[in-house]
Amino acid sequence: LQFLIRVDDIGQNCEVALHFVAPTPADKDCFAVAPGETFNETIAVYAGQGASLSEVLISAPEGTNKFGIQGNPPNQFVNIVWTPASEQRRPRVLCFSALDNNGASTPQRCVTILAHNSPPQIQSGTQTPHNVSVSSKALQHHKFTVTFDQEIRRPQSPKYIRVRCKEGEDGQLGDSLPLDTSSSAAVTIDNRTLTFYVLLTLLIQPGHICYVAMDQGSVVGLQSCGAEGFPFEGITDPSVWSFTITSEMSSTVMPCSSNNAQGVCQFKCTISSEGESYTCSCGEGYKLSTANRHSCYKPTNATDCPGNCNRNGVCLGHGYCDCHYGWQGTS
Repeated sequence: LQFLIRVDDIGQNCEVALHFVAPTPADKDCFAVAPGETFNETIAVYAGQGASLSEVLISAPEGTNKFGIQGNPPNQFVNIVWTPASEQRRPRVLCFSALDNNGASTPQRCVTILAHNSPPQIQSGTQTPHNVSVSSKALQHHKFTVTFDQEIRRPQSPKYIRVRCKEGEDGQLGDSLPLDTSSSAAVTIDNRTLTFYVLLTLLIQPGHICYVAMDQGSVVGLQSCGAEGFPFEGITDPSVWSFTITSEMSSTVMPCSSNNAQGVCQFKCTISSEGESYTCSCGEGYKLSTANRHSCYKPTNATDCPGNCNRNGVCLGHGYCDCHYGWQGTS
């Protein structure tokens, strides 16, 4: 069995047609331009033998500058420059195509420019409270709020907030139970404001020096060129959000009424008599989790958990343990 193939010479090759070459942005590319920065990209073409670039057509945000054609045929380019104005914060689209001196044109490409896009930053002075108090009557959750310079949302993966406290300047640091900002019911976001409730009395006493620590990416902005917005840089410096535990009660608005958990407690939420903290409780036959003080469980036979949770937790059944404060894991 034989095949005969005839190849006709049409006097051209694949490089003849006008087309974009590097470093021209690809179609649907995305660029983030931080405040004060300038978008500067090159649109380069190969025009083919005997042809030259005659024009680059653009549809661009107001204030965009397109400079003259540079280079020697068949390799030529133009530069596109745009410095966003303060009112041009939202996403903008730049589209472009090229024409040669023979009337040939390239397919149009479009890219997105996110102007004035930068990671969320804390607005100075919005961190509250600067001083809090702890009641010895019950395990209580205390309210913390902070406002950012742009709208924020939860991250897609677990990130944590912790309150770190020590007794005096030279005392050993201890952490509160971490709050997962990606999923915790004790964390809420309203536009630019982050609110969270931390269980403090397991950890601290009046006179302790404390500060809020936040993981990088514990909140993110709304827009970026990636899967989620630009991440908040986090807090590791104690001076950013520090406070001292005092003996006086502060006044805050709690996220529950005496008969409604409102998503914070699994069963029932009760405000303290001072109105500055709340506690969760469970129905008959159930106990409050010592790990998070929000959820309820029904005690089961300790033999359902191998090793009896190493005596550092309560068996929830089926091999799962509810760890006591300071311990972690599932068994």
